[in-house]
Amino acid sequence: MIAKRSVLIAGHATSVTLETAFWDELKTIADGRGQSLNQLVAEIDSTRTGNLSSAIRVFVLTEVQRRAAEGRSLLHPAEHEPGQAAGHRQDGDQESESDARGIVDDHDDPPSPT
Repeated sequence: MIAKRSVLIAGHATSVTLETAFWDELKTIADGRGQSLNQLVAEIDSTRTGNLSSAIRVFVLTEVQRRAAEGRSLLHPAEHEPGQAAGHRQDGDQESESDARGIVDDHDDPPSPT
């Protein structure tokens, strides 16, 4: 699913369209760094050379690959013990990916026709 969201960069609102999986992971990365989503997007924007949406996707992919190479969980990297799979509770009950992240997203706009 595609979601269009407004972010503030240097005090200016701009719309960014990304797949919800990228928005979700971007939020996880921002939380892990102690940043707001706007702060992280502004950081990405300051180093990009092309399209902002593409730069965000590349940034997210690079971060996920880095965590995977370090052997860290892809979901909530700071909350899981090494060897504990994301989305699995210690008591053995499995939770969905969105439950594991606590995602409540009511910012999704219907996809615009292209």
